Amino acid sequence: MENQSDILRRAKLLFAHRYVKTLARAAGLVLVLLSIGYVVFETVEQWNNLKQWRPTGLFLLCVAAGALLYALCGFLLAAAWRNLLPNLDKEPGQDRKLVHIYARSQITKYIPGNVAQVAYRHVMAHKLVGDHALLAKSAALEIASLSLAGLLVGAIAWFPGVLWQVLLFTIAALAALFIAWRAVAYVPSVSAFAGAVLLHSVFFVVVGFILIGLLYAVQFPDLPQVWLQVVGVLAFSWIAGMLTPGSPSGVGIREALIVSLLGSAYEAELLVAVLAFRVVSILGDVCFFGLRDTPLKSPKELSLNK
Repeated sequence: MENQSDILRRAKLLFAHRYVKTLARAAGLVLVLLSIGYVVFETVEQWNNLKQWRPTGLFLLCVAAGALLYALCGFLLAAAWRNLLPNLDKEPGQDRKLVHIYARSQITKYIPGNVAQVAYRHVMAHKLVGDHALLAKSAALEIASLSLAGLLVGAIAWFPGVLWQVLLFTIAALAALFIAWRAVAYVPSVSAFAGAVLLHSVFFVVVGFILIGLLYAVQFPDLPQVWLQVVGVLAFSWIAGMLTPGSPSGVGIREALIVSLLGSAYEAELLVAVLAFRVVSILGDVCFFGLRDTPLKSPKELSLNK
C-alpha cells in the first residue's frame, strides 16, 4: 500500500500539472486575443485603402484554385499520419479508412482548444488500430514531424539579412536539430519518421505557394523581392499557431505573424491576401472533410463481400 507521503506527492504533482495546463491555456488565449487585436488594428489603419479594393477575376480564380489545392494537400497530411502508424494488420481498405478519419478530423480543429482533431482521430482510429499507446505516440510524433518540417522549410526559405533575421534563422535551425534528436529516440522506424517529415515539408512548400499566388492576385508590389521568404514566414507562423494552446487552427496567431514578419508599406494588399488565405484554408478543409460522403469500401472490398 502507498504511504501517506506518496499519496501527498501524487496529489501535489496532479495539482501542479493542472495548474500548468490551466496557465498554458490562459497564456494561449491571451496571445490569440492580442494577435486578433493586432490584425484588427492593422485593418482599421488600412481601411481607407481596403474599402477601395475590389476582387478581380484572377483573385477569385486563385481563391478557388487555392482551396482545391489545399484540399488535395490534406492527402499529404493523412499519408504522413499513416506513415507514423507502422506494423498495422493489413485489412482490406484499412489505409483508405484511416485517410477518411483524418479528413473528418480536419474540420474539428476549428473547435476552441486546438486539440479536438487529435482527440477525434484517436477515438475513431482506435476502432481500427486497437492500440491506445500507438495512437498516442503517433499523435506526438506527428506534432514533432510538423514542427521539424515547418522549421526546416522556414529556415531554408528564409534568407538572413538583418540581425534579427539571422537570430530567427539560428533559433529555427537549432530547434529543428533538437526536435530531430529527441524524436529519433521514440520513433518506431527512422525511415517512417523521415517519410512523414518529407511529406510535411512538401505540404508547407505547397501552401506557401498558395499564399504567393494570392499575393500575386492582389498585386502585392514587394512580391518579387520576398516570394521565397513568404514560404518561410508561412511555415513559421503555421507552427506557432499549431503550438499555441487554445488557438483553433492557429486563428489570429498565423495572420498576425505573417503581417508582422512580412511588414511592408503595402499592408492593405498584404492584409487582403492573408485574410484570403484563411478563407482558402477553411474552404480546403471543408472540401477535404467532404470525403466523408464517398464510399469507404473500394471496388476490391465490394467484390470480396459478394
